[in-house]
Amino acid sequence: MTQTRSQLNKLVMRRVWYVFLLSLFVNRGTVAGVTLGVSLGALFELIYVRAIVSNLLHTEVGEVPSYVLQSLQDSFNNGELLQLFLICLVFVSLSYLLTVLNQAFLNGRGSLRSV
Repeated sequence: MTQTRSQLNKLVMRRVWYVFLLSLFVNRGTVAGVTLGVSLGALFELIYVRAIVSNLLHTEVGEVPSYVLQSLQDSFNNGELLQLFLICLVFVSLSYLLTVLNQAFLNGRGSLRSV
């Protein structure tokens, strides 16, 4: 009796953990956060961030948008489409994550599960 009860308890707890882990991956906020993290990590592996920040700091304030546009055009012309894709993915996932967070806190529940 006790052995079957402990086996049943293990089976139930295993299913509880399966449902919990599945709920993490189904949650929109988690998916957006993981996508943002992975795309930022891949982007930082492809580009040299220190050089970009240095170039931005040496650019006059009024010329920053034209500098960014020129950099994006140069990367497109040089065939660096993976970098452009990752930049777009970062902006899309960041905006989606901010939208999900905004909806969660506007509902007054303060939880991502309520969205």
